[in-house]
This record gives sequence, C-alpha cells and structure tokens, in this order.
Amino acid sequence: MKLVVYTNQMYPFVENYQLSDEQLQFTSSPQQVYPLLQRNNHRQLILGIEKETCVTAFVLHGKEGVQTYTKQPTSLFLGSFSTDFRFQGHGYGTKTLALLPLFIQTHFPDCHEIFLTVNEKNQRAFSLYQKSGFIDTGYKQKTESSTLLVLKMFL
Repeated sequence: MKLVVYTNQMYPFVENYQLSDEQLQFTSSPQQVYPLLQRNNHRQLILGIEKETCVTAFVLHGKEGVQTYTKQPTSLFLGSFSTDFRFQGHGYGTKTLALLPLFIQTHFPDCHEIFLTVNEKNQRAFSLYQKSGFIDTGYKQKTESSTLLVLKMFL
C-alpha cells in the first residue's frame, strides 16, 4: 500500500470512491472535498492506493486549516479521513495511518505535529486514531450538531 498526493489524472479514483450513509454522518467524501482543492492551495487530497485501487482518502490542510488548534505554522490538519466502504474491515485505515508519519516527513519535512477532529459519537474512528498514535488533547469543539474531540500526533 502507498499514499500519494492527488493529481488531476487520478480523478477516476475520486469519482469511483464510495462511502455509506453512516460514514457520511461523520466525514466528507473525496467528491465533496474535490471542489475545495481547486480554491485553496493549502489543502491536498491524499489517496491510499492498494493494488491500483483507491481504498482510503483524506485531506491535509496547512495554514488557516490548522490555526484553530496550534500556533505552529508548519503543523497540519488531517480532515475527511475515510475508507471506501467496499474495503472497510480489511485494515486499510490502520495501514494508512501507519504510513502517515513517513509520508508527512517526506512531503512536509518541517511539520512536527498533526491535528484532527473526530465526532465524539464515532468511537470506532476515535479508537483507530488512538491506536495509530494520536492523543486526545482534551479540547472539544462544539458545532451545531455535534461535539468534536481534538486529537494530535507528534512526529
């Protein structure tokens, strides 16, 4: 498995990516975040590829995307993390997060911390993130419809 930075030639991966209705309660699909990439050069879509198939996807935000959580200008925010529902339960989320530190160090060598938020009702994702090295900062972010827990990983 490998992580790759999205390029326009990879759009068929984005187009064919599928999330269940349950997943969409907690995350955005690559199809939903794709238009945002066109307007913001501080966001990058990252795809997890296994045997020429996209099995996971997430967005890395720099600059204003992470400023809510830290004053470190080189930190990153990981958002919209998901596993294509056809491949859930095969360990691809775990594999993706295991590859994340080396990927960050290679592509963003000045980054020493990554933040993410997880809906407090999404215990499956919370557990995955903790097992992958993210720690609960103790901060909570309230939205209109939910409470998000702020997690962090040091590199």
